[in-house]
Amino acid sequence: MAERIEVDPYELKRASAITVDAAAELKRIVTKLRGALALESDTTNFPWGNDSFGGKFAGGTKGYKVTRKSLLESGDALASGAVGFADGQVQAALLMIASDEKE
Repeated sequence: MAERIEVDPYELKRASAITVDAAAELKRIVTKLRGALALESDTTNFPWGNDSFGGKFAGGTKGYKVTRKSLLESGDALASGAVGFADGQVQAALLMIASDEKE
């Protein structure tokens, strides 16, 4: 048998603001990272080094050069998902409040 779960819909609604703040901070971090990476040039600036270790880090099908785009896209998706999660928190809270008012 499942255990009973209690949710305070007003607290859930307030908690959505924390989720929105986290999403905004994540978006800020990804934007800052994107700006820093825009300064990189694969032809003139090798922050990973121009030796064999740098080549292993940056090259290949799983190297940094290939994966940095997906890193940024994943960060954007994570921030967007957090906003969606916050919207879900608010909608769930409102439904619970409306349901409680009908009782």
